[in-house]
Amino acid sequence: MANLIRLLIFLLLTQFIQAQQSLVKQFAVTRDIFGTRVFVENKGQFDVMVGFKEKVLYALDNDAEKIFFTKSGLYYEFKEEKLLSEREREKLEEGKLKKRKDDRPVYVKSTWMNSDTARVSIIPGNKQQHYVTSGGPEWNACTFKKLLYKNVYPQVDIEYIIPEDPGTGIKYTVIVHPGGNAEQVKILYSGDVKKLRKTKQGQILITSIINESITEHCPKSYYNDNTPVSSEFKITGDTVSFNFPENHNRTKTLLIDPWVVTTTNLSTTTAAYDVDYDVQGNTYIYGGKNPFKLAKYSNGGVLLWTFSGALPAFGWVSDPEPYAGNFCINKFNGKAYIGQGVNLSGTQVIRLNSTGNYDFYMSTADSIYQEVWDMAISCITGEVVAFGGGHTSNLSAATISNITLNLAFATFQPSNLNPRQDVASHCVDDAGNFYVLYSTIANAAVNDKICKVNATFNGNVWTQPSGFLAMAEAGNKTLYGGGGATDSNGLNCLAVNSTYLYYYDGLNLAAYTASTGVMIASTTVNAPNYRERGGIAVDNCNNLYLGGLNQVLRYQFTGTAFVQQTAITLAVSSATNSYVFDIKLDKSAAILYVCGQGFVGTYNASATANCGISSNSCYNSNNPVFGM
Repeated sequence: MANLIRLLIFLLLTQFIQAQQSLVKQFAVTRDIFGTRVFVENKGQFDVMVGFKEKVLYALDNDAEKIFFTKSGLYYEFKEEKLLSEREREKLEEGKLKKRKDDRPVYVKSTWMNSDTARVSIIPGNKQQHYVTSGGPEWNACTFKKLLYKNVYPQVDIEYIIPEDPGTGIKYTVIVHPGGNAEQVKILYSGDVKKLRKTKQGQILITSIINESITEHCPKSYYNDNTPVSSEFKITGDTVSFNFPENHNRTKTLLIDPWVVTTTNLSTTTAAYDVDYDVQGNTYIYGGKNPFKLAKYSNGGVLLWTFSGALPAFGWVSDPEPYAGNFCINKFNGKAYIGQGVNLSGTQVIRLNSTGNYDFYMSTADSIYQEVWDMAISCITGEVVAFGGGHTSNLSAATISNITLNLAFATFQPSNLNPRQDVASHCVDDAGNFYVLYSTIANAAVNDKICKVNATFNGNVWTQPSGFLAMAEAGNKTLYGGGGATDSNGLNCLAVNSTYLYYYDGLNLAAYTASTGVMIASTTVNAPNYRERGGIAVDNCNNLYLGGLNQVLRYQFTGTAFVQQTAITLAVSSATNSYVFDIKLDKSAAILYVCGQGFVGTYNASATANCGISSNSCYNSNNPVFGM
């Protein structure tokens, strides 16, 4: 009777999932995939970040491109990015490198001189569909593409917009209404300013104490009937103003447009390193930079919300050290778990609910476990599993209690007491068995080896060499193509079904017997460099989906050899190449969830449509993961 009930539950859940997934529409979103090229309203999150004396009302918070808007003007924030060298990464892993202090931010302030801030009002416009989260719902911030400063001077307004084409910078227009005085408009640059200079082309370059930071492009002025008006910049000390050699008609509306403000030497990225989904067909991506963010798309490809990567009120940030961690999704309730790549005080995992809000789930820090490179939810226990390592222990994973939020540590090589047994990637089969790949971390006993974790999560069924020497300590995502990648040990390179385990490092593709770990076959994929791309998924018919360049590569494994199939074109509109970094496959709906450099999308996995799913599939099993 009990077995019959379980079977009925399984069938009902399968029907429910298939019905939900039938609503999934194919989509591809490019460029600003985390929705950070927007003006974000301040709900208190920026007060904690910067602590200015005057109130920040809105901010452009796009990775290292940060501009804060107050009634009196703008603050530009800059930081020097200092990536760790290979030797520094090794010292950090050995516990010999002290925790790095964040570089002091450099601020350049542009003030509208002699403006009466009591008269100024800021009106947002072109509201976007998504919001940005930084804690509970009270922190949810609306996003806009336009800010209108009213009454900066008498009869003078200033409009800021975020152009769609450039990847960085903002454009703004001074609107001088009849009776207004354009010569009254003056911008004072102060703060961490080194010098201002005017180029031969008429641009203004503002140099901060660390770099050439801001470029004011030549003004182009015209009346509202499009009649051009001659204009140019003028510098007086630290003040920029406008000169009109042929004067202008003050009875007409004058537009000084565009002034484009671009910030140079900023490290921004539109890379999505990892992807996941839920049973309703929503897509989740993790990536960006400074800090690392999580975004949720609807099953039709609409951006719903973006988690900023920080909980200012709780002192948690996704990158306390400059490393990308990872995340996972409870597929049945849409809750997200996010781990810190490296935290020398002990890595902490937080949980967001389906609306992107922090729900007071934060794992207990323990300094013995400092890294999280990959994450999963066990369909056996319903617990979150954080794969990573410690600098002084032989730990490779930690499960998190759903009740106490304490970490229960695991090593899969209990007889090997040497430290630095870091896991770079994991996969799980339909029965809930985990497989992990170790990175190259100067622990010869496990370097670049794959193991099948035992059922009690305290040892292994087998441990075998991968056959390849590819995984560098904290240097895997660094090699992702397209630039902008960051230090991280994680790489999406394992997939498994009931028969075979597969490995793909962007160049090498291999198959192993899942029960023993013995390699059966291998080949090379037509790619110039390993780890330039990532992502691998497999169905029950041994159809393989691999991350490629502007496409998802397809192979069929026959049991002895790999046969290349027709690739799936990403169909993304981008000026740059789109490298794939991660792939997830929903076997029941035959849907691929794909992300990478500057894009995220869903695609039909037609070869999988008739493969079916296992009756003991973790995806559909009746277990505690449902209600977490």
